[in-house]
Amino acid sequence: MHRKVKRSACISTFPVACTAGRVAMSISSMRNGKMIIKVSDVKDVAGDGFRISEEFYRELDREVHSMVEQAAKRAKKNGRKTLKPYDL
Repeated sequence: MHRKVKRSACISTFPVACTAGRVAMSISSMRNGKMIIKVSDVKDVAGDGFRISEEFYRELDREVHSMVEQAAKRAKKNGRKTLKPYDL
């Protein structure tokens, strides 16, 4: 009898193989391989019982990147070089 091995995806910001028969999917193609968000922290916030798709990480990173860009524009418009919470 052959035992079927379940292969699930894991997310990696580096081109490395994951453990336990998982296939690494690289999300490092964004902005020269550097993401703003930290995948492990997103997993912690989501909590146990949730799986997170690669597309979610990409979109979350895009949203955060956009928010930071907009905050920087607002700070510059107001003659500041320091981003403040109200710039969001």
